[in-house]
Amino acid sequence: MTIFSGYSRVLAQVAPWEWVAEPLPFAGVMENLVLPGLVLIVYMAFIFPQLKKRRDQRDLLNSLAEGDEVVTSSGLHGIISALDESVVYIEVSDGVELKFSRDSVSGKLAFDDEDDS
Repeated sequence: MTIFSGYSRVLAQVAPWEWVAEPLPFAGVMENLVLPGLVLIVYMAFIFPQLKKRRDQRDLLNSLAEGDEVVTSSGLHGIISALDESVVYIEVSDGVELKFSRDSVSGKLAFDDEDDS
């Protein structure tokens, strides 16, 4: 006989469990709000920022113009010399012009108006 063998008999004689299991009046409402709440949290944390980033990228691509200094997704820096609906020609050096897909432009670079000297 172990030390805990007597406890099972004591626990079996404890008052019935009906008094413990009384549901709260708003418990059903809370259970129904958990799943929509989780969906809202996932939307706000993951989906909404991605939609904003995609919208910002689309606006950037629509605002490209000749003379803009840009960087591509591969890290190439240059100045747009010509552009088409789906193609961008980027001048990376004097007389060196590369053809890129317009979607490969990842950002604009701002010109520094001040001299470093």
